[in-house]
Amino acid sequence: MQTLRALVHRRWMLWGAFVVAIVTFIAYFPSLRIGFWMDDYIAIDLAGRLSGLDYLIKYFDPRVQRLWYRPMIGMQWKIEYLLFGGEPLGYHVVQVALHLANGWLLYLLVARVTRRPRVGLVAALIYATLPLSSMSVYWTSVHDPLAGVFYLMTILLWLDYVRSGARVKFALTFVTFLGALLTKEVSVTLPLMLFLTDRLLVNKPARLVELVRRYAFFAIPLAVYAWFEWIVITRSEFTQQIGYRVGEGTLYVLAKFLAFLAFPWEGDERLNYIGLVIVSGLLIFFALTRDRRLWFLGAAAVLPTLIAAPIPPHLFNPRYLYLPLMASAVGYGLLLELALKVVQRWRWSVIARIVLACIVALVVSIGSATIAERTVNFGGFIRQIRMSFRPIYQRYPTLANDTFLYFIDLPLQTLDISGLMFLRYGTHVTVGGVDRGGWNGLRDHNAAFVWYLDETGQFKEQAVARAVHAQITPALPVQFGDAIALDALEVIADRIKQGEAVVMLVRWKTLAPMHQDYTVFVHLVNENGEMVAGNDSQPRKGLSPTTTWRVGSVLVDGIVIPVPDQVGQYRVEIGWYNSRTMERLPLVSADGQIVGNALVVSPIILE
Repeated sequence: MQTLRALVHRRWMLWGAFVVAIVTFIAYFPSLRIGFWMDDYIAIDLAGRLSGLDYLIKYFDPRVQRLWYRPMIGMQWKIEYLLFGGEPLGYHVVQVALHLANGWLLYLLVARVTRRPRVGLVAALIYATLPLSSMSVYWTSVHDPLAGVFYLMTILLWLDYVRSGARVKFALTFVTFLGALLTKEVSVTLPLMLFLTDRLLVNKPARLVELVRRYAFFAIPLAVYAWFEWIVITRSEFTQQIGYRVGEGTLYVLAKFLAFLAFPWEGDERLNYIGLVIVSGLLIFFALTRDRRLWFLGAAAVLPTLIAAPIPPHLFNPRYLYLPLMASAVGYGLLLELALKVVQRWRWSVIARIVLACIVALVVSIGSATIAERTVNFGGFIRQIRMSFRPIYQRYPTLANDTFLYFIDLPLQTLDISGLMFLRYGTHVTVGGVDRGGWNGLRDHNAAFVWYLDETGQFKEQAVARAVHAQITPALPVQFGDAIALDALEVIADRIKQGEAVVMLVRWKTLAPMHQDYTVFVHLVNENGEMVAGNDSQPRKGLSPTTTWRVGSVLVDGIVIPVPDQVGQYRVEIGWYNSRTMERLPLVSADGQIVGNALVVSPIILE
């Protein structure tokens, strides 16, 4: 009889897993065709350009990381690149498979803890189709699905270890814990979750010495990881420029996160906060009943959320809740099971089951349709961004070996564009841009081009001349007022043909705090002293006002001046002024003398 029950249970679980797979595949089928986006290009660029030791150093050496310490994602991308090359379909299949694996693991974990496979199935179906976390699936360089697999496997293996005491389960838990830790920083919560699994879900008698010995093994890699992460975040672009720290906005972000966890569907934001009040009340009520499983569920929702809360409010995105949303799905699964129990007391069991099944089907259907629609919209958006590079591809179906492309106007980061060009042209084409802070070696390549956007938003090019004869007066470095220094200027070409533009690169430095948004002027002046072209604007077309500059920071900007029809000899004048008073900042030469209010680059010949 017991064998028969086990067989029925196993078949039930397998059919449930099959249903979860079908639902996940339907929801995310459109994502298989949307291609790469942003950080995807960075990852594939590194996987394709670097090999062997250089690649391992790039991901495992904490001193060279630009965001966080996440070497496992680098290993995932290298394996995928070896398997799929530049074809995005394979990467999306892997991402959807990881999401499905999380659904299966959640199904298994809930079924084991509650001994009710139905609760696990409902939770897995809800979780698989939550639109809030969909970006983590259809954006292939997002690490959350891989981290989730390691995270859930660690808890499942630990649950088996605490119950059985099998050393092999302990060893496997330790391995998956390391995998989670090296994938995403939210995994620092795992040791505490393992302790709660031990004490709340299993609760086998254990002496204090035994517990200390059991968890001491996890302290060593956690300490090493904390040291590595500290090295990274003290140098990280993300923490230094964008900001990841506990501050005034942390409670606001945390409240929004918890509201989405309470009601994990998008719509009127008030519903999320109403859900938060209701769920908080239910948790308090059930906590008084001393249901240890609910305590564990609350911890599973809150602990990972605390790791994401220090992001700046303007970067708030529900996709950071990929892991905590599992607890939300389980909570709603338990609520539906509770509703079924209550109704069964009224002898409406069959009707109740049908109604609840319809509710689950409706929620899953709406979630799947929303995910599919969102994925299609996202795919259209990123295709539009990729299309902006079509003029380059049309002009240059192939490029010569050792070609350098430098971008002034950036629809993507330079690192993203590097990956885009790598997929198109291969390793013999390299990329630079204003957001990388320099243009070293512009003329050290076989061929080099600077690309910028014209008035219609189309990319235009300016070939880098091998030699230029235009002079800069006074000689660099110079200073404008007390706060702005210009220490480098590069003239791309000083002989300009009709239909082209005068293109220069400048590097500004901040010497002192600025409480005024100064305007930079760039004027093309003829031999009679008349301005014939130019522009006045905030740096980087208004995207980097001077009040946002930090002392000691460097900003590289591009100067593009469409040329007039008249041939002849011209000069470019560059300076700064206060837009409120129209007063120009004095120009100070390298020897400390005031030498006017405009830097001059001449001659510029229009042919």
